[in-house]
Amino acid sequence: MGSVSVRLTVGNAHFNLDADTGSGSINVSQQISMQGSLNRHHVSGIVNGGGPTIRIGTSSGDIQIK
Repeated sequence: MGSVSVRLTVGNAHFNLDADTGSGSINVSQQISMQGSLNRHHVSGIVNGGGPTIRIGTSSGDIQIK
């Protein structure tokens, strides 16, 4: 993992999300069905009914999914 911010535009795509950041924050604009506990540094869930898994990780950057 690096120390960069990640911005990903997915539109109306169907996917599973697994995102981690060490000290940044995670923002997901789409409605997401969460799996596990809510944590500002880790998000795991299903977007738009699910599909392929998108894994994103950064050590200190922010993650933004639009």
